[in-house]
This record gives sequence, C-alpha cells and structure tokens, in this order.
Amino acid sequence: MRMKLAMLFVVLMLFSCNDKSKSQSSSQESTFNLNSDLYRFKQQMTDIDTLRVWFNHSACTSRSYEFLEVTKQQDSIQIVSWFEGMSEYEDSKRRKLYEKRISEKDTLWDFALFLRQNVKRQNMENKGQGLLQVIHKSDTLKYFSSGIIDRLHFQADYMSTMLALYPEYVGDVYKGFLEEE
Repeated sequence: MRMKLAMLFVVLMLFSCNDKSKSQSSSQESTFNLNSDLYRFKQQMTDIDTLRVWFNHSACTSRSYEFLEVTKQQDSIQIVSWFEGMSEYEDSKRRKLYEKRISEKDTLWDFALFLRQNVKRQNMENKGQGLLQVIHKSDTLKYFSSGIIDRLHFQADYMSTMLALYPEYVGDVYKGFLEEE
C-alpha cells in the first residue's frame, strides 16, 4: 500500500511540474518587433515567434506563390516551404516543397541580407499585395517592384537566396527562372 501511495505521489508531482512549465511558456510574450528585428531574425526570434513569408512567382498567364513558415526551436531555425501554382489550363494545387532546419548561426541562407538589400522596395503607401510579404503577428512588411524588368530581377534575386537554403530542390519553381544565367 505504501508503495502505491509513493508511486501515486511521484506521478502527481510529475504532472504538476509539467503543468507549471506549460503555463510559464504560454504566459511568455514575444518581444520580437518586425520592423527593428527583421535583419537579425535568426538571433532575435524566440520559440514562440513565427515569421510567415509570401512570395509571388506569377508571370504571364500563370499564377504561383510560395509560402514560408519560419520558426525558431532553441538554437535552430525551421523553414517550411509550400508552393501553390496554377495556370489558365489547370487548377490551383498547393504542395509542400521542403522542410529545412538550420543553425541560427548559419551563414549560407542570408535571407536577412536579401531583405536589407531590397529595403527600397518597401512601400507602406502602396495598398496592393506586392511581390513579397513578411508577416509577424499583425505586422506586415510588403515589397514591391516597378515594371516587369525590375520584377524579374527581384524574382531572380529571391530565387538565388532560396537556392542557397535548399540547393537539392531543382524543381520547376527555381530551375526555370535561373537556367539561363
């Protein structure tokens, strides 16, 4: 009987400790600020932060979009990419492209540098959706292009940045844009 009571006590203690740690993490609030922390997001994000990135790959008669979800897990960054493409001949299909985990100290995928180099494309007065959106909670930064040539340069720069993250992926999303370079 004593053994059963001791075991019950240990089990109750484990559950009560577990509940406290859950309530502490759920009460933790994010201090990440999209405007001031974006260029150091790998270091500034916490485990409760999520960046969502939307990129418009559309050209001519096709419409295609990439969606990234960037989260932090301890000292690593998790990136999950989905792609949705359609043309005038086919319906929209969303598929998962890849899931990649990198160190927060990674220097190969410099998405922050890409954003910093394109800061001139941010335009808060423009009400359109733009080519790129970076979203954290209710804050959104939008990046625009001016004209088709500028758009193609911006898309190529984005593609190069994303290939640095996941060079194994050479499907129709990236390869078609960069083959001629």
